[in-house]
Amino acid sequence: MTINENLVSYKDTLAMRDSDLDETLRRGSRHCINFDWLIERDETRVLKGAYANIYQGTLRPEGRKVAIRIVHQWRRDQGDKLVLREVQIWCQLRQKNILPLLGITTAFADTVSIVSPWMDTNAYIYVQDRSIDPRPLIQGIAKGLCYLHNHQPPVFHGDVKGTNVLISPEGQPLLTGFGLSRLADPVPDMPLEPRGRALWMAPESIETGSVNREGDVWAFGMTALELFTAKHPFYNQPHPLFRRMMKGPPNRPTRQETYSRLTNKWWQICSSCWKRDPSFRPSMSELIKAIVTTWDETSSRHPGQKRAYPPIRNP
Repeated sequence: MTINENLVSYKDTLAMRDSDLDETLRRGSRHCINFDWLIERDETRVLKGAYANIYQGTLRPEGRKVAIRIVHQWRRDQGDKLVLREVQIWCQLRQKNILPLLGITTAFADTVSIVSPWMDTNAYIYVQDRSIDPRPLIQGIAKGLCYLHNHQPPVFHGDVKGTNVLISPEGQPLLTGFGLSRLADPVPDMPLEPRGRALWMAPESIETGSVNREGDVWAFGMTALELFTAKHPFYNQPHPLFRRMMKGPPNRPTRQETYSRLTNKWWQICSSCWKRDPSFRPSMSELIKAIVTTWDETSSRHPGQKRAYPPIRNP
């Protein structure tokens, strides 16, 4: 192939990429605001992930801090479709325990990026301060999942874990990470890639890759345990870890590991999420009722205890 032919081929490739980007942008803009060039990106504030990088940015002219999630170049073939699916789901959600979607932008890396409010920390990092009581956070996560499951059509998260729960400046838990989520009635031609983190996944989800209500309930129980212990599930299990995971849920941690917060009632709540038969697991509505009852009993024994979310303390 001659140099001229190479140049023509390269120009054709660029034209096809621009055309695909325009089509992706057109479809994405039907679901949310396109901020286009109204966002400045801070190259020094970046969180690097396996699927995408998250940059801190500033929304002009108001100066609001935002998060800009940009899919890696090597994931770009499927990335735009996954972004569209995520935007389509996320833009429908309005609840105090769901991180709001602000919009999209095409200002960076020749692709569609998702824009959401910037939060300084997630639940897993937050509870490393052992003075933080995880129980109000767990209740908020339950309310967010209950909202998703009762949405019309229902939404199944598919990747519930501590790092996918951001914490607002007021200490409110906010579910995010909807890249693996799916609608109960999925849109045709939008591929599903249910690949959550195995440590939080139900055995049947590991075997089949399914994303459903029962899998979210299992993961919620694992996330509750994660926040009680400030450690990942199965953190103290010997290898081979996968074989231990498939045998069943983790053993109950000691009172010292949970600062005596994981009472018998709370352990029963967690354990109910881990029934081997998915049909025996409670719904999120039932779990919220159990959590509220447990809180009421705690409050009656300790009438001065506050339920409010503790605000994030500046370092």
